[in-house]
Amino acid sequence: MGCGGSRVEETGVHAPLDHWMATIGVEEVDQFFSEASETIKSAEDVREIIVDRRDYLIVDSGACTYKEPTLKECFFGVCWKLSADNGGKFLDAGFKPAPDLKGLVLEGKKNSSEAMKAYKDFNDYINGLIEIEGKMTTLKTNGEKLGQTLKDKKEEMLTKVNEKFSSDPLVIPKKTKDLTGNISRVTTAVETIGKLSEEYAKSIAFLKEIGGILNQPEEISKIDEIGKKAVENKHVRAYAIVFHNITDANLREGKKPEDGYNFWSERVARKAARKANKK
Repeated sequence: MGCGGSRVEETGVHAPLDHWMATIGVEEVDQFFSEASETIKSAEDVREIIVDRRDYLIVDSGACTYKEPTLKECFFGVCWKLSADNGGKFLDAGFKPAPDLKGLVLEGKKNSSEAMKAYKDFNDYINGLIEIEGKMTTLKTNGEKLGQTLKDKKEEMLTKVNEKFSSDPLVIPKKTKDLTGNISRVTTAVETIGKLSEEYAKSIAFLKEIGGILNQPEEISKIDEIGKKAVENKHVRAYAIVFHNITDANLREGKKPEDGYNFWSERVARKAARKANKK
């Protein structure tokens, strides 16, 4: 299956939000959808930061071998790979919180280019999350208001369209279709904003746990058990290391280590091609 040329449609939070709204011809209705369009634009900006940028981290950290990888799986994928790079000695990788507590630093001498790339992806991603905190709070509030207003006004909008164009019954079906399309786009955006808010909150909560994880000897020991096992079994790529440490096969993406890697790599390429085609 080709990456850039694939016709696979993304769903859920992976699907880009459409902010375009048809002009209905009823002033207050069009005003609502104009304001909704601006909220959807902001939601798409945030969706790209929270979801699309994370795709790269998912691939490079090896978390791509999970069906539904989160930031937690990405973090441990990076840690396991670093441990393996250093012969099962994670602390030798020099992966720790930065002195200013803004992100993480990586100072080891034996870290592979793959691990370095995954580390950079992780650092860039968490810094991006921190930077949009205010925007995310505003978006969550606006999304909730948008959803409530749509729920309260939907039937009223339909009534106003029928009243406005009652003298021209041939126009009503088109206007009703346009209205339905606008409502559908807003409904999808409201649902997506809710999911983004949940994902953002979970990711921020996990970020607060990282310092504690890196300071707990028992956690480092668990990481090194996996790192040593990877060395013993000659599992070099991050996705292979992660795949062989998912104990529940139902959580795995595919049957072979490369299945998840290929799936997520194609998703990254597909999204990049779609974005390039819009320019």
